Amino acid sequence: MSRVTVVLCPALDPDAPDGSRRELAAALSAWGIPVVIPHRQANAGTEADDTRLGMAAWVADQAVAITAAQVDGPLILVSSGPANAGLAALGFSQRAARRSVVAYVLLGGPLPDASRAGTDWPDAPVIYVDPETSGPHASAARLRGWTILDSDPIAAVSGIARGWPDSLS
Repeated sequence: MSRVTVVLCPALDPDAPDGSRRELAAALSAWGIPVVIPHRQANAGTEADDTRLGMAAWVADQAVAITAAQVDGPLILVSSGPANAGLAALGFSQRAARRSVVAYVLLGGPLPDASRAGTDWPDAPVIYVDPETSGPHASAARLRGWTILDSDPIAAVSGIARGWPDSLS
């Protein structure tokens, strides 16, 4: 069985702080979990430019970064904030590239728009991580039947990746 690789997608806003993503990458690496950390591209969508074109550029940048990393095993895709909206499309791109996405982890923020995600997404478990499990986004995730975790992102993602595949059953 292949080891799972965690892809830590960047925020949509190229000026957003990157510290928590770097901390998460360091924690995962310390556990021996392969990590892909795509760089934020200047042409990616931003919060101010939340257009389909901007989101498509963001998804394409992530897909290219995963391909460049030569990942051959299953993936856990991790995003936060407005970038969550691109996870369905990124998952589809990976499926088209014959890579298996075994989980989507959303670190707070809004959920992907169900009307844009398509009827065959999610194609893997979705875990929503937010200390505010009673907030509106967590409530909407719960209504979709997704797993809600109130632990800190590093503990949640590390636990999911270290325990894969049993952590997702």
